[in-house]
Amino acid sequence: MDQTIPSGAYVDPYQIEEYQRANKIPHKIQIIGDVDIEAAQPNAGDHRVIVFFNESAMEFKDKLNIEFPFHLRYHSAKSGGGSVVVNLKHPMLLVRCNGMMPTDIVKAPCCYMCDYCDWNIIQSLKVESSLLSKLFVMKSPL
Repeated sequence: MDQTIPSGAYVDPYQIEEYQRANKIPHKIQIIGDVDIEAAQPNAGDHRVIVFFNESAMEFKDKLNIEFPFHLRYHSAKSGGGSVVVNLKHPMLLVRCNGMMPTDIVKAPCCYMCDYCDWNIIQSLKVESSLLSKLFVMKSPL
């Protein structure tokens, strides 16, 4: 799975490493891009989180739950306060299979901490509409 994290949020690579060492996250997670956990939103860029499913996840029937911690960044202050909306795009579900006809291709690591290769994007990824308002749109106070 490939999830873009916008500049208004971040995934802490040190926290991910600690969670993986403590087996709090069952999947291998690789962060692509520089993440400055101290940077405010105007000084930060997007980064990607690649999740490599463990073997037991491959046995899922119709749902796959993926959890990892992320944080909202400080945003520029605004006279009168208020809030800003941080939107997460839908994740891309990627697959590589021998003999599979390439369709929509994206470059991603071939395996955890490996070189890049071509992956097919699964077009039929469905996200439950009830999750969209809860997980993919967040408000951060100014």
